[in-house]
Amino acid sequence: APPPNSIDLDSLGYIDKPYRSASSIGLESVHPIIHGYKDEIAVGMKLNLSDPLGMHRFSVSALVTPVASSDSTARLPDDELLHIGIDYSYLNWTLAASLNRSDFYDLFGPTKRSRKGYAVSLTYTNSLSYDGPKKNFGYEIGAAGYFDLENLPSFQNVAAPFTELGQAHVSLTYKNLRSSLGAVDTESGLIWKLTASSNYVNDEFFPRASINLDVGTLLPISHTSFWLRGSAGISSGEADNPFANFYFGGFRNNWVDKREEKQYHTQLSLPGLEIDDVSGNNYTKLIAELILPPIRIKHVGGPMLYLKWLRVSLFSMGLMTNLQNDYIDDSPLSRRRAVNVGGQIDLRIRLFSYLRSTLSVGYALAREKDGKNQYETMVSLKIL
Repeated sequence: APPPNSIDLDSLGYIDKPYRSASSIGLESVHPIIHGYKDEIAVGMKLNLSDPLGMHRFSVSALVTPVASSDSTARLPDDELLHIGIDYSYLNWTLAASLNRSDFYDLFGPTKRSRKGYAVSLTYTNSLSYDGPKKNFGYEIGAAGYFDLENLPSFQNVAAPFTELGQAHVSLTYKNLRSSLGAVDTESGLIWKLTASSNYVNDEFFPRASINLDVGTLLPISHTSFWLRGSAGISSGEADNPFANFYFGGFRNNWVDKREEKQYHTQLSLPGLEIDDVSGNNYTKLIAELILPPIRIKHVGGPMLYLKWLRVSLFSMGLMTNLQNDYIDDSPLSRRRAVNVGGQIDLRIRLFSYLRSTLSVGYALAREKDGKNQYETMVSLKIL
């Protein structure tokens, strides 16, 4: 006889019943949201659906930028007041579509992800080998289409000369990173990434390729590491064609952000210069970075909020674009050479003893050949 107060799971249909993820999709949440669109604010709602195991995830957001009051002119045209975003993921596949894409973190600039027009993309990611988060060999394949373009999808300050754009890419990424006991950051190892992609515009292809290589070593001083991060890329097409160019500049952290705090590691970053300020259809870039030992912080705060550590990083970068020639149509080109020096301080904050945020402060001084010194300060809070 079954023990008293026991539950017969078989009678409830939980035994020998196959799990059907698609038919198990249900409502997860509905909540109000606020986003930034260009320099305006959009408000709306977001609907989230998923199955219990999270194999299927589906979300729809719909927002509206309020129309200006009757005694002033509207700052956005009527066809940019509505913002819709649709995201669906299943295992390694991700499908996204948008109309006048908006983003919460655009409220906190200077990096902007919002774009006018329609967009649809499909991406597949997978690992060829996986041995924990610090050792991985994976790949990504994706394609996207953009319509009614105003600015380039990846470069917020570059106007699009055509309104329709097709993109495809494939990338391979390998990383093998190591940290000593008590470290707050990766201290040595190797990361490389190969990317091949193409823009398709006005019946013309603009293929491009790039490589990124990061090598780090631990120095004799405890928890002190030195990194060299190199990057190079080439694209077909004329150097004055926006679809054939790479664009560089800026720390690229927002005042409030969800991305990694060290955005200056990214391929297109160049602190000290304006975002998208330096362009070229080929380039080489080198970063030298010194990460100093962290300072442990004790007895500052309480269980609800306390400080954990402070980390200082120093860096210098060199960038050269349009290496092959100095002139376009007998006029001085755009061969651009820029260098900078800078640093960043990261302060780790713990909330409720588990959730973590990072407050970052950065400064960089940059100079182009035959140009004047430029500087940039950065303050960013990476939340959760």
